[in-house]
Amino acid sequence: GEPQNEAYIIVEGTVVRKRLIEDQLHVMGPLGYAGSADSIGMLHLLKKEPCYSTVQATSDGYAYILNSEIFQELLDEDPEFSKEVIMSLIREVREHTIHQRTPLFLQTGKNLPTEPLPWFAVSCAAAIESFYRSGLNAILIRQLTGETAAFFPNMHIQTPTRILYINGFKGLRYLFETRIDPNEYSNPELTGLALALIPGIVMSPISSILEACNVGHKNPEPLMVRWTRGLIPRCMREVIFGVGINQLSDYCEERLDSIFTNTTTRNLAGSLLAGCAAGYLSHIPHNLSTLKLLDPKVSYRQHFRSLVKPWEEGIQGGFPRLKPPVRKTLASIATVVFPKGSLIRTCQIAGSFIIINSSINALKHINVKIDMREKNGVV
Repeated sequence: GEPQNEAYIIVEGTVVRKRLIEDQLHVMGPLGYAGSADSIGMLHLLKKEPCYSTVQATSDGYAYILNSEIFQELLDEDPEFSKEVIMSLIREVREHTIHQRTPLFLQTGKNLPTEPLPWFAVSCAAAIESFYRSGLNAILIRQLTGETAAFFPNMHIQTPTRILYINGFKGLRYLFETRIDPNEYSNPELTGLALALIPGIVMSPISSILEACNVGHKNPEPLMVRWTRGLIPRCMREVIFGVGINQLSDYCEERLDSIFTNTTTRNLAGSLLAGCAAGYLSHIPHNLSTLKLLDPKVSYRQHFRSLVKPWEEGIQGGFPRLKPPVRKTLASIATVVFPKGSLIRTCQIAGSFIIINSSINALKHINVKIDMREKNGVV
């Protein structure tokens, strides 16, 4: 590279800065790329260090030229100028260092104005989402069994139960965050992981009641017995759901701060990404819990085999020379990697996260307090 004798401050117009790195030409961001006016060569100017980039104008414009000797004289003779140079560098560095990078299991909820928790906002969000979720559940059951399932069954049970369910997830998170500080323990992230898993485990029975409401057409058992079917895989599913709607949504939203400046848009995008991840990862537990709920007399192993069978038949038709053990192994892997009803389930969870999180953000300033004390003779 040649010594940098002059720097260029772009006042109007655009330039492109290119540099050859490891035999490949790359476009580099000029100094000031994060927000201030673009400048070229300022980092090499003070001691005339070698520069290795080529700058090309891509539009008409004009720029100021700053000579290295003049720059050195200004720094030596004018303390105020030196101070301004230092401040501009500080601002530039600050732009590149304000990145939120909280670990997944150390994420904390937003400090909403209606403390301790916006029950009204959470309840409204859960009520709206209960209909969306119930409708998608009917479609998913039809996909798994091939039989028609009723849309929005027992909503007089589903809606209040879903309100209790979502408030439980948000309330338990708030309770743990206000009572337990993971940083006080020797392994904060492990402590945060344990606290993130608990809401899903605690809320599994309530989720089971919600699921049991959807399968009365197939499983004639009373609701109080039916909800216990498929509880173990459902507990795994709820743990994934709880981490997804709480920690993972905030984690994804935080990582999008440089892409979306609008808070609402960033919240929607973070909920969408977290919902897709949680929906995909919870497919197998969800499918097994649903099949067990529909037919409790069949073992989990047999239910999993029913999911594997279509893949095995497809592989056998496409590759008839494969040995049965290889065919079964490939079919089992395909069942886990490409689960049945994956698109529907992912849309369901992603949609639920968006509805719940965005509704809470939209209604978070509303706080409804219920006073049960006697007023004016009326209880």
